[in-house]
Amino acid sequence: MKAQRKALVEELLQTLAPHLTSVLPTNQKLSKGLQKTIHQLADQLLRAQLKQKKRAAQVVSNTTLVAQQLTQTLTEALDAHLDAPEYTGRKAARTIAESAEELAGKLIKIRRKQEKKDSQDEELVDVANISATIAPAPPVLPQPVARAKRPSPRSQPQKPATSG
Repeated sequence: MKAQRKALVEELLQTLAPHLTSVLPTNQKLSKGLQKTIHQLADQLLRAQLKQKKRAAQVVSNTTLVAQQLTQTLTEALDAHLDAPEYTGRKAARTIAESAEELAGKLIKIRRKQEKKDSQDEELVDVANISATIAPAPPVLPQPVARAKRPSPRSQPQKPATSG
């Protein structure tokens, strides 16, 4: 990092040299304040480059892109309908942007839940179709033949004994 900073400071000094000659005599060194400012500028530029590299390396998820697009669409729709003077200014614009972002988040959650429910319903239908085609029908067992009941001796009235 120090080598990069030193190279960047040299590059900045070369770039600034034509502008500094009108302010400083040719043999005079830079003041400490000016040197410090150039070093700070070099540090800031290196940090900005590092951040930019990190951002480029990060993969933005599909969900994030959808959320950003939805937020922008909602913001544009709200801006188009809120032309009244009380909705102008930074505070109102920030409020609209925050509301659009919140609404986009809620819409994405609802969409995910619906997609999940639909996929579960499809899985249930698929499982039912698969089991119907793969599993054989249960065998039909023969029904037992109903037998005629013999009357029990107790249930029939007894005939009275006859004398004879």
